[in-house]
Amino acid sequence: MVFTPPLEDEEWPAGENDPHAWQAEVMDVVADRALAAGLIRVTEEAQPDGSVAYTTEVLDEEGLSALTAQVIAELAHGETPAALGLSRGGRYCAIMMDRMLNHGITDPEAAMDITPPYITPRSPLPDQTIFTRRPVISAEFEDPEPSSGLDICSLAVYVDGRALVVTVPEGSAVYVQTLPYDLSPGYHRIVIEISDLLGQRRRAEWRFLLAE
Repeated sequence: MVFTPPLEDEEWPAGENDPHAWQAEVMDVVADRALAAGLIRVTEEAQPDGSVAYTTEVLDEEGLSALTAQVIAELAHGETPAALGLSRGGRYCAIMMDRMLNHGITDPEAAMDITPPYITPRSPLPDQTIFTRRPVISAEFEDPEPSSGLDICSLAVYVDGRALVVTVPEGSAVYVQTLPYDLSPGYHRIVIEISDLLGQRRRAEWRFLLAE
């Protein structure tokens, strides 16, 4: 499991009002085979009495239905909860337990996903001249490591400002669709947007030419 806090190597004082969240990918593995996978969010929030509360939220109910989560927080040596600062190397971990009581513990060293997915145009290519009125629109996506994963449901595609109805298989990193209507000759613009599971969004925009 890998924690992916959304901030850089700065400290997050426990006295701030806004809660801070980390996310961890979880897999239940038997004989090197992943049986369940999903995403949890661990949230730290300062309380009025100066203590700190920790909660977990299951973001992928299907993948984590067979797992239970218990959050453990280790205080820095000699510090009180009210004075505790949380950093990228903070001493925080999560314990996952499956129904057979097998335990898995996160590496307490945090890995940050602060980069939105990459979008690579495949068809038509930028500034390409094409000769069909119903071109194939295609692009490839990649969420660089450390990755929280692609949110394929967030995909949005526009041609000349007109939104397309898109369908992409779950787990796919490639979008392919034949335009369902005719284009007129001239330049046309494609806009594609997609997010990762942390909500970090990327937008790619390019044009192509339909010949007379």
